[in-house]
Amino acid sequence: MGLRKKLEEASEKLDAASGKLEEASKKLDTASAEWDTARRQLADPTNGLAALHGEVVQSRQKILDAIQGGVTGSGAENRELRRRQDEMLADLGEMKDEIRAVRLELTQALQQSPPTGSDPAGTDISKSSSEDVTPSGSAGSDDHEEKHMDDAGAEPVEEGSPDSRSHREQELKDRIEAAYQGAASPARRASDAPDPASRPSAPPAAADDGDQAEKAEVAHGVLLLKAAGVASAELVLHRDTWEFLTSLAVGQPHFRTPPAVEDAQHGRVQTALSGRSLIAVLIALWETRTKASALQADWALATTVYHRMAGRLSAVTGSGITIRIVLDDGIEHTPPATDGQDGSGGPA
Repeated sequence: MGLRKKLEEASEKLDAASGKLEEASKKLDTASAEWDTARRQLADPTNGLAALHGEVVQSRQKILDAIQGGVTGSGAENRELRRRQDEMLADLGEMKDEIRAVRLELTQALQQSPPTGSDPAGTDISKSSSEDVTPSGSAGSDDHEEKHMDDAGAEPVEEGSPDSRSHREQELKDRIEAAYQGAASPARRASDAPDPASRPSAPPAAADDGDQAEKAEVAHGVLLLKAAGVASAELVLHRDTWEFLTSLAVGQPHFRTPPAVEDAQHGRVQTALSGRSLIAVLIALWETRTKASALQADWALATTVYHRMAGRLSAVTGSGITIRIVLDDGIEHTPPATDGQDGSGGPA
């Protein structure tokens, strides 16, 4: 009895274990089916890894296109802003040129206006009236009238008159051309010179200042003649300095914007100016350093750049020389390989 009971219990346990094994087998079959389904899905070209890879590549390309479009748009906006800035600088230059023309007209009008107490011919009214009135029937009336007419015909040339300015202009041209050719200034012709008695005597200090001003004008004229013989001059400077030069020279009729302004290192730009444009830049710098207030930015920039260009152009002695003007104080400059003639190893 006891053994049979044990066998029945063991048989029941075995049946229970067999049922659990069947359930486990069913679960294993289900897991295997799910695994096969997942493997087939991964291998599917439309929904598997290949499709996922294609979607990733497309998304990456879309992102790159969006970035490129944004950069291109920003570049176009930047170019448009620069164009507008150049137009504003051009308008500013034209306004400056108009202001200079108005000032010149006012100066000429003030110089040509007759002083108080004189007639338009420049003759003192009170003096002429007192000299012209003579007693009627006087024996010397005819002689006095003849002498007065002679004095009026031999009127001396006054300072500031058109004839005096024309003579001084021609004399300045002669001195500049003589200095440019390496000759001494031509002597003043006695027939063209104004009467010394008609010129007021100037103090020694004023005479020295006049000599210095004339020497500076002659040196400036020689510099313009040298620039006129330049075919092309290479200019390397900071972009801010270039914008300053263009704002000054754009009002000059002979200035031409260079076709290319290339970016260089340290915020600098490199461009080439023709001799005609170089003349316009020098004239604009000369006028600015002459008219600008001392200790101001315009005066400092114009004076420094003018002397740099003058120092470089003064070394030009003939053709076949590459002219390179570099404004790069504070930046280590490595000179390019040259033929030994241009002397461009440092700042001009």
